[in-house]
Amino acid sequence: MPRILITGVTGFVGSNLVTYFKDLGDYSIIGYSRDTEKARAKFRKYPLEVITDYSSTVLNELKIDYVIHLAGIAHDLSNQYKAEDYFNANYEGTKRAFDEFRQSNASKFIFVSSIKTIADISSEPITEEAAPKPLTDYGKSKLKAEQYI
Repeated sequence: MPRILITGVTGFVGSNLVTYFKDLGDYSIIGYSRDTEKARAKFRKYPLEVITDYSSTVLNELKIDYVIHLAGIAHDLSNQYKAEDYFNANYEGTKRAFDEFRQSNASKFIFVSSIKTIADISSEPITEEAAPKPLTDYGKSKLKAEQYI
C-alpha cells in the first residue's frame, strides 16, 4: 500500500485530498500541519497519522513513497502577513521539503503552486507558454519555489 505524506493537510486542497484517498482505500495517508492539534481534531474520524516533522529521517522511518507538498501561506484575509512571511513559508518551506525529500527514499515529490505566479488577474485563459509576472508577495514566493525545484 503506497504511503503518501501531505503537507498542509488542513488546508482546502489537503483536506479534500485526504477524503479522496480515503475513498480510494488503497493508500496510507500521513499528514503534516503547522497546527498538529487542529489537524488531529479535524481528521479524528479518519485513519490519518499526523506528524510534526518531515525530515528525510522521518520520511524513511515512515516509509513514505510520495510527498504532496501543499504547505504554505495562501490567502491572508486578516492582512497579518508580511513579505518575509510569504517567502519563509512558501519558498523556504518548499525548499526545505524538497531537500528533505531528495535525501530520503521517497520516489515522487508533487508541488502544488499557484496561478498567481503567472498573473493576478487574466481575462484570457492562461497557458503554459505564459511568462511569469507575479504581482503579490504570495505569487513571487511561489514562483521562487517553482524555480528552486
